[in-house]
Amino acid sequence: MKKKILLFILTVLFVQVQAQYNYSGRYRIDGQLAGVVGVRSVYLSYVRNGTTVVDSALLNNGHFILKGTLAEPVEATLSLSLDSQVLPANQYDLFLEPVQIDFSAKESLANAIVKGSLIQDDYLAYNASMAPLRRAVMPYHLKYNQAIKLMNKVDAQKAADKIDSICLIIAQTQKSFVTEHPKSPIALLALWSYYGLHTVGPKPFPSFYNLLDTVVQKLSLGIELKQRHLVMIDVAPGTRAKPFILTDLNNKVIDLNDFKGKYVFVDFWASWCHNCIDELPFIKLAYEKYKDNGFSVLMISIDDAKDKEKWLAAIKKYNIGLFSNMIDNEKGTKNRVADSYHVVAIPRNFLIGPDGTIIANNLFFFQLENKLDEVFK
Repeated sequence: MKKKILLFILTVLFVQVQAQYNYSGRYRIDGQLAGVVGVRSVYLSYVRNGTTVVDSALLNNGHFILKGTLAEPVEATLSLSLDSQVLPANQYDLFLEPVQIDFSAKESLANAIVKGSLIQDDYLAYNASMAPLRRAVMPYHLKYNQAIKLMNKVDAQKAADKIDSICLIIAQTQKSFVTEHPKSPIALLALWSYYGLHTVGPKPFPSFYNLLDTVVQKLSLGIELKQRHLVMIDVAPGTRAKPFILTDLNNKVIDLNDFKGKYVFVDFWASWCHNCIDELPFIKLAYEKYKDNGFSVLMISIDDAKDKEKWLAAIKKYNIGLFSNMIDNEKGTKNRVADSYHVVAIPRNFLIGPDGTIIANNLFFFQLENKLDEVFK
């Protein structure tokens, strides 16, 4: 009896030791495709250090082998074509782990069964938990976009409230996944997505990031996520706005420090940015409503200096000459103001209070007017 108990304990311990994530080493994908006609090769692609890596294997009676070495697990795609318009049925997304992976599919890669990778199991589980929530929120995004096109504030707010309620559930699901899978690289995806949904602040991030195993924190995505957080809290609500001095299109010097005592909306945009242009009617709406309350708008374009005429034409076309308009790299310098505000994508904006503190950021469409309704009530 004692021998049986000992054997059971050893078996459990063996399974626990085996059930570990692998972070670096060699991978091998043994694949078997059935019912796929007219296909000669299978392609594996992923991004490493900013470069797309592509490998391929010839099909031999439906069988293929792909193998290589990974410094760390990585999101990858298996496909039957390198065509960027490849059909979903002809590709399969996986989180490539340096282990022996068994891959089998019949007629479509989308129906594949993958065995041998704990990280891929987590990847599938996480996506499965997110899928119904993403489907649930999609109709409200469509309603919101339609309301925005019509500038219908009531309908936009109704849709936004629904989106916010579902996003709270999404956030809780993501937080739970991080808590339950601290050693999994997929927890990094969940955490990254979580901070894509919410305003980044200094307090919540460490509490969740520190739940991650140190090995996971040191993966490329973990390092990037921490760096992004440190950058974003540098211009988060509650911090001091970065001072700047620029010259507007009328050769007037615009010094942010001269706006002390006023509410200032700083908007980073460009003449070629369609999403930025979509925001302009809403900025004008808020400005007309509160311009007599000490509210100013500073439009900082990141258009290239050589495209100054396009910038000027856009100002005239969209009738935003009522604002202070400046071009960031007017002297050929690299967007120095945008860089100081860590602007990596546009539109990006900041509402600055009378004391020079950032009150809010990323206020889009009716959100700016709503926020001003709060501060001026």
